[in-house]
Amino acid sequence: MNISALEDSEEISGSQDLFPAGSDSPQPPRNVNCVNNRQILDMLKKMDGRLEALTNEVRGIKQMLTVTNTRKPSFQMEKLLPKYITWPSRNQIPRTVQKIKEKKGFPGVLGAIDGTHIPIRTPREFHENYINRKSFHSINLQGICDSNMHFLDVFCGWPGSVHDSRVFKNSPIHGIVENNTEKMFPGNTHLLGDSAYGLTTWLMTPFKDYGNLNRNQKRYNFVHSSTRMMIEHAFGALKGRFHRLKFIDMLDLNKAVKVAFICYVLHELCLLQNDDMNEYIEEGVREMEEINNFFEVHNPSDTAESKRRIIVDNLSI
Repeated sequence: MNISALEDSEEISGSQDLFPAGSDSPQPPRNVNCVNNRQILDMLKKMDGRLEALTNEVRGIKQMLTVTNTRKPSFQMEKLLPKYITWPSRNQIPRTVQKIKEKKGFPGVLGAIDGTHIPIRTPREFHENYINRKSFHSINLQGICDSNMHFLDVFCGWPGSVHDSRVFKNSPIHGIVENNTEKMFPGNTHLLGDSAYGLTTWLMTPFKDYGNLNRNQKRYNFVHSSTRMMIEHAFGALKGRFHRLKFIDMLDLNKAVKVAFICYVLHELCLLQNDDMNEYIEEGVREMEEINNFFEVHNPSDTAESKRRIIVDNLSI
């Protein structure tokens, strides 16, 4: 998008009377704080000198922001997404896995995956597809993160009515992993996901508890859940800091997705300057709720089942 085109973009400040009286759709949150360009500039000023390697890029971002209206979104920042949202290299993966095992005890974990929802305005077309199980319009936001709340992969834009597992299967990362499993998950490593996802050799899920789990399986579920909290904390920090993700007041869904991606970039910049995320995590996690992660029938392979049994045995030692 050309910088000059931003002058014609919709502002992302909140609208108060968006839905008609009596509507079941959620009202935009009151006093929502948008992280605008002025705030971004202030944050980047603090980074100068502290992150020498990023100095040139910081200057570039500053120049990008200063030529736009400070109340308009800086869509050009979306182009930085591939630089800051990256999959760990083969050399980085062992350190990541070891750190998680030392902290939580679960072996072989590269990261965790989950989905969350961003409330949006009622779309002009096919609005019923965007109504989630909580009866408000939203788009899906999928993320994979490591134990430091760095996002390794993100995917955004599918309608709110779509189940988490279907979003995942249609995301680019799923196809990449299916065709390059050993490259993406060397050494029999894996992600952690909740029961909305199917069990595979590279995605470990919990046992479904119908009251018949043995002690070792319960232990596995407990360690799995506590380890998987890394993605809850990452989303919590993201939403707690960037309140715009509590409600994107834009009719253009492509631009709404860009806003989400911009927030991801800024999240990573904040982590790079060792910003304290704890104050945002609690607020973000508190407001998150499970929407479309209800149980779906999956048919895991024998190899995936066998791998999970081995982890169960290792955790029970």
